Amino acid sequence: GAPRRRRARESRRRHRSRTPESDFAIAMLAGAPGTAAAAAAASVLALEGGEHALAWGVALYVICAATWTLADAVGARLVFRGKLPSVPWRPNLMFNVYATPRRNLLDRVSRRMAAANDGNDATTKHRRRAFATVVGNCPFAHLGGAALARAALDRQPVKSPLYRAFEAFAGVGIFTAEGDDWAAKRSEVLGAFASAGLEPLAAASTRAAAGLTAEIDAQLAAAAGEKETRRRSTVDDAEKGEGGGGKGRAAGRGLEVDMLPRLQRATLRATFEYLAGVDLPTAAAADGDGELGDGVDAAVVGDARPRRRRPAGVWEDEYLAAATDLRRLIPARARSVWMLSDWAYALSPVGRLERARIREARRLPELALRAAVPGSPLDHLRRGPAHGGAHRRGRGGSGIFGRFWRAAIDRWAGLGSRDALLDEATTLLFAGHDTQSATLSWALLRLAGDPVAQRELRASLAADPEDSFESRPGPAWWRTSAGAPVLEACLRETLRLHPVAPFVARKLTSGVLASEGGESGGGALTLPAGCAAGVWLHAVHRDPAVWVDPDSFDPSRWLVRSDSIDSSKKGSNVRGSDVVRVRFKGAGFMPFATGPRSCVGQHLAWVYMRVVLAGLVRAYEVRLAEGEGEGDALTPSVGFTVTPANAARVRLVPTGGELDE
Repeated sequence: GAPRRRRARESRRRHRSRTPESDFAIAMLAGAPGTAAAAAAASVLALEGGEHALAWGVALYVICAATWTLADAVGARLVFRGKLPSVPWRPNLMFNVYATPRRNLLDRVSRRMAAANDGNDATTKHRRRAFATVVGNCPFAHLGGAALARAALDRQPVKSPLYRAFEAFAGVGIFTAEGDDWAAKRSEVLGAFASAGLEPLAAASTRAAAGLTAEIDAQLAAAAGEKETRRRSTVDDAEKGEGGGGKGRAAGRGLEVDMLPRLQRATLRATFEYLAGVDLPTAAAADGDGELGDGVDAAVVGDARPRRRRPAGVWEDEYLAAATDLRRLIPARARSVWMLSDWAYALSPVGRLERARIREARRLPELALRAAVPGSPLDHLRRGPAHGGAHRRGRGGSGIFGRFWRAAIDRWAGLGSRDALLDEATTLLFAGHDTQSATLSWALLRLAGDPVAQRELRASLAADPEDSFESRPGPAWWRTSAGAPVLEACLRETLRLHPVAPFVARKLTSGVLASEGGESGGGALTLPAGCAAGVWLHAVHRDPAVWVDPDSFDPSRWLVRSDSIDSSKKGSNVRGSDVVRVRFKGAGFMPFATGPRSCVGQHLAWVYMRVVLAGLVRAYEVRLAEGEGEGDALTPSVGFTVTPANAARVRLVPTGGELDE
C-alpha cells in the first residue's frame, strides 16, 4: 500500500519536473548524428514523455537548427566582407529542362568580373576579378583572374560536396571520387591510357574524320544533283515561256549543315573505338548475335532483359539524345533549389527525367565493357584493383543513413548497384565525346568568321600539292604541337575563348594566399580553408592582365615567326623562308582546368582535335550560314560544356572547287 503509493507520487513528481529544455537537449544530442538518430530520439520522447514533451522537443529542435543555420550563413557572409563584392545567391526554381539556352550567363559573369576589377560605384574598394556568394551556409568565391584561379586550383584535390549533382550519373568514377579512392582510380586511368598508347586513338580519329567527310561529300553530291535537276527544269520552263527563273537557286554555293550533331556522332564513334578497342558497328553486331560476354553483372546494370540486335545507329541515337539532356540538366540542378535535397529532387519531374536519361546513357558504356578487347583501356581498368569486378560499392553519403538512402534511390531509379568500372566507362565516354565535339564546333565557327586565319591554316597544312601532310619526317604530326603549329594555334585560341567547361569548383582543404601581382593592383587575397572556390574559365581566359585584346580571335598570339629561328629546333615548322614555332601556353591558359583534378584525358583530346580539324579544313572552306552574323553564330548554350546555340550551322564548300558559279 503505502510504499507503492509513495513510489507512484515520486514518479509523477519526476515526470512533472521534466522541462522543455531537457527534452530539447535530449533531442539535440540524439539528432546530431543524423536523421535516423533524430527519429529514434523522437520515439523515446513520445514513449517516455508523452505528446507534450515530443511537441516541445521538436519545436525547439527546429528553432535551434534554424538559428544555427542562420548564424552559420551570417558567418559565411563575413568571410569575404571587405575583400570581395557580395552577390546574393538566387537559385532557380527548375521544374523542367530549360527549353532555350540561358544566353546571358557567361556574359553576365564576365560583366560582373569586369565591374569588380574596374572598381565602379558599387565595388569601389574591390579591384579584383572576383566576387562572393553564400550558397546555403557555404562561402563561395567566384574567381575570374588568372592568378587567383591558378592559386585556387593548385594542390586542391577535393570536389565534394560541390559536384553532388553529378553523382547520380558519374557515380563512383574518377570525376566524383575523393581521397585515396580517387588517387587509385586516377592512377589506373592514366596507366590504361599509357598502356594503350596514342596510335589507336589517332587511327580511330582518322577513320571518324574520313567517315564524317564522306557523309558530307555524299550530301554535297546529292545537293548538286538536285540543283542540276532544278536548273534543267528551269531551262525547260523558260523555253516553254512559263518563267520560274527564280526557283533554280535553292542550294547556292556549298551546303549548309549543322556541324555540332555530326561532330558529336563522329567523336562518339572514335571515343568508343579507342576505349573498347573495337568499332561500334562491330560491337553492336557481335552483341546482337550473342557473341559478347556480360562485361558487368546484371545486378549492377539494373537491367536483366535479354539483349536484342540493335544497329549501331540506334545505339548512337539513344545515347546522344540522353547525353544532350543530361548536359543541360545536371548543371542546371546544381544552380537550383533541388541541390539542397536529394530525396525531393528524386520525386520532382526533372528528377524522374534525369533517371530515365541516365538509364539510357549507361547502355552504350555497358556495350563498350562487353565488347572491350584485350589491350584496350577498358580491359586494362577491368583488371585493375580500383576498378575490377570485385570493387563494387554504393555511392558515398553522410554516414550510414546517407549511403543507404542514396543506394535506395539508385535501386528505385533502376540503376542497380553502383559499379566502379561501369561508372568509369560512363564518365570517360561522356567526357570524351562531349568536350571534343564542342571545341571543334567552336573552331569551325571561329574560322568561318575569320577567312584570313582559315586560309593560313589550310596553307600550313599543305603548302603545295607535293607536300604530304601525313608523311612529314620526325614524330607524327598529331602527337605534339610541334607537328602543326598553325593548327595548334587555332585550337588553342578556340579553347581560350571557349574552354571545355565554363566553370570548375573546389572545396579548399587549406587556406590559399592568392597574390594577384599585376592584376589591377588588387593585392593578395586569402581564401580560408573550408570555403569553396569556383573558377570561371571563360572569364580567366579574358583576363586583360594576361591577354592582349582578350575578346578577339587571334591565333597569331600563339605563334613566333622569324627567319632567324633554327628550323631544326623542336616546335618549329618550315614553310619556305618562314619558320613558325608555337609559344609556351603560359600560366593563364587552363582550358582543361589545372592542378591535381585537371582533365586526365586532355592529351587524348588534343590528338583527336588535331586530326579531325585538319581533315575538315583541308576538305572544305567553312563559311557562316546565310543570314547569320558572327555574333549570332557565337551565342552559347551553357551546360556541362558550352556548345553553340545554333548547333554550329555553317556553309561548307569543297576546297577542290565551287559547286556552282
